[in-house]
Amino acid sequence: MGSDFEIAIKVAPHHIEWEMMLWAAIHADTSPVYSDFWNFDHFYPIYGDSSGPCLESWVTLAAIAQATSRIRVGCMVNGVHYRHPAVVANMASGLDIISDGRFELGLGAGWNEEESGAYGIPLGSLTERFDRFDEALAVIVSLLHKEKTSFHGKYFSLTEALNNPKGPQDKLPICIGGTGERRTLPNVAKYASHWNLPSYEETLFANKLNSLKFYCDEVERDLNEIKISTHIFVEESSDHETILKQLRNQQEGGIDQSIIYFQPPVTKEKIMSVTEPLGSLTERFDRFDEALAVIVSLLHKEKTSFHGKYFSLTEALNNPKGPQDKLPICIGGTGERRTLPNVAKYASHWNLPSYEETLFANKLNSLKFYCDEVERDLNEIKISTHIFVEESSDHETILKQLRNQQEGGIDQSIIYFQPPVTKEKIMSVTELLCESVL
Repeated sequence: MGSDFEIAIKVAPHHIEWEMMLWAAIHADTSPVYSDFWNFDHFYPIYGDSSGPCLESWVTLAAIAQATSRIRVGCMVNGVHYRHPAVVANMASGLDIISDGRFELGLGAGWNEEESGAYGIPLGSLTERFDRFDEALAVIVSLLHKEKTSFHGKYFSLTEALNNPKGPQDKLPICIGGTGERRTLPNVAKYASHWNLPSYEETLFANKLNSLKFYCDEVERDLNEIKISTHIFVEESSDHETILKQLRNQQEGGIDQSIIYFQPPVTKEKIMSVTEPLGSLTERFDRFDEALAVIVSLLHKEKTSFHGKYFSLTEALNNPKGPQDKLPICIGGTGERRTLPNVAKYASHWNLPSYEETLFANKLNSLKFYCDEVERDLNEIKISTHIFVEESSDHETILKQLRNQQEGGIDQSIIYFQPPVTKEKIMSVTELLCESVL
């Protein structure tokens, strides 16, 4: 988990013309919105008619690597049963060279029975798949980084095997996809620099993240070394508001990379229409970072010089200053990649827009991490949240929320009256609070 949030694009090579797929990759490469381009590893389409067209993943990815110059490329993810792991390691090193160090190797145990059975490629039971996956990971990682590899297992046997030349990345990034707590997550902790959660649901993610932390602790590894990604599935009918809402939820929930996964039929118009609002969202947070730096400097320094993308000041003055030695700043939001680092750096007050016990505990742990990074005491920061009072809200519910927030560690509960606001409602709630709390 890092402090930089990324947006990636994924276009699967099924039910699509090569020219369209190539255009999507070049569009992503030239757009500042996207950090990575992903495809998938299947021989039959996995959505719609499985007898339809499907291009091979490594061939298309090699061509895309040559057609682009900035964006990172990878397959989300390669089924290890399709190719011998020694062949995969050689292919990975070759693609890393072709892409000039922009390749990331995605790996999974495999699952597609239809195409595996049709080609006579043994898939096996779940236990067999994951036993094979364990061996394949050990073989691939060794071949990628060691001079010679000897390995003797149930599925693979190598004797002083070579993989030359190695790619330009000192440690080739490995992405492992899946949520299995007994086999997948231990391998993520042991081998991966990137974990892909196939689909995002807040409670599921929180539980799986706790499990991954447990396995990282077992192998004495820092969880924050591992990038975490998940998908946003974009259909032909998907609207911009829904896409942006999912993106914000994932970012605020602790995801490092949201992958915009375009489903067939993929069109230029759909990709361009989605890219435009995503660029605006990134710009908002970039502008917020700069604005905070400028405001804090003007509030407390004699002169401010700042030159960024959005604001430029040269020896700017702000006189007179206010009577408070340090003007309190409240920052609201729960975003783990952009908001909470700024809370730790600048704020005396953090507002959690709405309160839910588990969410608050997770966000508080993240805020503590960022406070530790800047050598700041978390207890210096006041924490507030809201109690939303509607016309129909009853006293018992309000008091219950107030007690829950107080017991949960909230410093300030904000009674937020919703319209229509009346004198009578405010007076009745105030009277209640005076009698019950004060």
